[in-house]
Amino acid sequence: MLILLIGLAFLITSFSVYGLTYQINGINRIVVSTPISIFESSILHNVEDEEPEILFTQKLVREKLENYYTFELSKFTENFHYEIYFYNQENESMCVMNECGAVEVSFHATLLFNYKYERTLNYEVFDNGYGS
Repeated sequence: MLILLIGLAFLITSFSVYGLTYQINGINRIVVSTPISIFESSILHNVEDEEPEILFTQKLVREKLENYYTFELSKFTENFHYEIYFYNQENESMCVMNECGAVEVSFHATLLFNYKYERTLNYEVFDNGYGS
């Protein structure tokens, strides 16, 4: 009888650990591989300028990330939140303009057994000189 209880406890623990790792891997895949096209499509070009400054538009970034995370993460958890911080690339100060050169996305989720998942990613616009 004791062996049966130990086996049952091991089986329950195995399924619980599997559920936790399934959530972690799914969320990690979604957060870390956030499509770069979300950020690329949030850049508005002013073609009238001779040398246009390429910057992220805050409103577009927020809307697109909200849509992406809400749709993709609903399969793994409902208990998540993220913070978006826009900053200037030169001095890393907070950007108060509508258009900024860099974005920091901090993601937080609570999973099974109150496991806290946290990840921070930075995205910056830079000119690689290609095509000039």
